[in-house]
Amino acid sequence: MKPTKFKNIKTKRIELKPMPVTFDFANHLFNIIAPNKDFFKFMPWADIKMPEQEFDFLRGAEKNWKTHNSVSYGMYIKPNNTFIGVCSFFNIDWDNESGEIGYWLDPKYARHGYMSEAAQGVEKNFLKWVFVELLSK
Repeated sequence: MKPTKFKNIKTKRIELKPMPVTFDFANHLFNIIAPNKDFFKFMPWADIKMPEQEFDFLRGAEKNWKTHNSVSYGMYIKPNNTFIGVCSFFNIDWDNESGEIGYWLDPKYARHGYMSEAAQGVEKNFLKWVFVELLSK
């Protein structure tokens, strides 16, 4: 059973929520990834050459959020709502209650524990909510 909607996740320092599907935000993502090619070299899908590719990613993330095929959360530092990266749960197999977590973080925010906090938030909140509470109904 798929959920009827995904929930935002709040941890001590960050909020995970949908990203805006706008060209401005696509440019923002592009400006994080483009100058950090070495940082993203282990992610072949991040071979982004133009902001339009980021806009396509955002549209796909929005569609997957609505169809519950995957969820890509934007990671924002509270309380000023500063975007710092993406944490996704994808390749969801609803029947076998499994999936994969993937993420990336703006290198400026690395080594502050934000990614660990986000992954734990997904694990404790999203996975518990979807696979324990929702599927047990």
